[in-house]
Amino acid sequence: MSGDKMADFYIPPQMKKRSNFILWKLETDEKGKQRKIPYSALYNGKASTTNSRSWTTYENALQGLKSGKYGGLGFVLDKILHSLI
Repeated sequence: MSGDKMADFYIPPQMKKRSNFILWKLETDEKGKQRKIPYSALYNGKASTTNSRSWTTYENALQGLKSGKYGGLGFVLDKILHSLI
């Protein structure tokens, strides 16, 4: 998905205020299965869904998505958000 397509999706303002965004790329694993692998918009490397230091703001993630290197945006549910669900 390109960054231009993001306008088609509604992201609630409450989510946009949080720095819980990552990027993802589709990659093929050793068994030939496609997986969404998390990447950080802060650096050129993989993100961790358990380490908030690899997450960023919506604006930074959107800018990374517009580079065309990634398949989409992701939002990580941290301990606080997970407890609300």
